[in-house]
Amino acid sequence: MYFATLRFSLVLLALLTSCQQATDPEQQAVVTRLTHLVESQRDTIARLHSRLRPPVVAPAAPAPHLALVPVSRFYKKPEITALADADLPEVLSLLDTTATFMANEFDIKAYRVCNGPADPDLEYCNCSHYVYVGLGTYDLPQEYKAFRIGPFYLAQFTGWNQDKDNPVLYIQHDVKGRKHVDTFRISMAGIQHKQAAAHP
Repeated sequence: MYFATLRFSLVLLALLTSCQQATDPEQQAVVTRLTHLVESQRDTIARLHSRLRPPVVAPAAPAPHLALVPVSRFYKKPEITALADADLPEVLSLLDTTATFMANEFDIKAYRVCNGPADPDLEYCNCSHYVYVGLGTYDLPQEYKAFRIGPFYLAQFTGWNQDKDNPVLYIQHDVKGRKHVDTFRISMAGIQHKQAAAHP
């Protein structure tokens, strides 16, 4: 109701002042009253305008992610791109086992990568391993983290603790002929390591 009255007053004032100067004292009195009304409400109008304006929101920083590929490129000749990261070709070529887990706020992918034989004189497989861990959040903008754990001798993934708030990865490996299981608590902030006792 207040806005309608104020809008009517402004329109009426504009119409009256746009005409030739009136000689009728009553009309002059109306113009004077409307002018005083508008002047008295300038601060209120300014405050209302500032409230009605949408807030200025700073744009979010772009999250690191793979570039989106236009659909039209799927039907053209595939492109071949050499990757600059020195470790990436070796990791992709040698990874042999994957362990995955979906936590509440991010997902985890762990990759075991063989570094080659720990002792080349032995005839059986005796790989040393690194474990590469990749994390990615679900919410936009997505955040990604990557870590490398190791080296281990004859590493194996033995499971997760199934706690979606505090996920833990268990890695079994050989230490001087005895099996050890190490615990790795994983979060977007980093990985915490706890060494477990040796298996009997």
